[in-house]
Amino acid sequence: MFNFIMRRIEIKRKDDIRGERVRQNIEDLGLSLGKVEVLDVYLIYGDVTDEEFLRIVEVVTDPVSEEWGVFKFTKNTKIIEIALNPGVMDPVAIDTLDVIEKIGIEIDGVKTLKKYVFYDTNDKTINLAKER
Repeated sequence: MFNFIMRRIEIKRKDDIRGERVRQNIEDLGLSLGKVEVLDVYLIYGDVTDEEFLRIVEVVTDPVSEEWGVFKFTKNTKIIEIALNPGVMDPVAIDTLDVIEKIGIEIDGVKTLKKYVFYDTNDKTINLAKER
């Protein structure tokens, strides 16, 4: 389906209400942890130039409320990435592909996922949260 050239865009909201909601839900289970962030990740498949890639970034980000990049995390950080199962429709990816084509950039496809970043926690807490 896709060729092997892929670029990754990670988008972090400056005011991460989703991360705070996840943290509160986990703490409601009786588990404690530090800060939680939720990032939107776009995997862009296709051979695009750096200039085209930056135009794609402009299309999928809001510079007022979001920042993009590949973010670094500390040792005490746990990361879980969740993507849709193969065959499940991804409306965000479909819309993103449509917009990219409308700005005149040819790519092979888009896939989206959510990246959950848990600060100051351990594997035991994360595993208990996943079980519940």
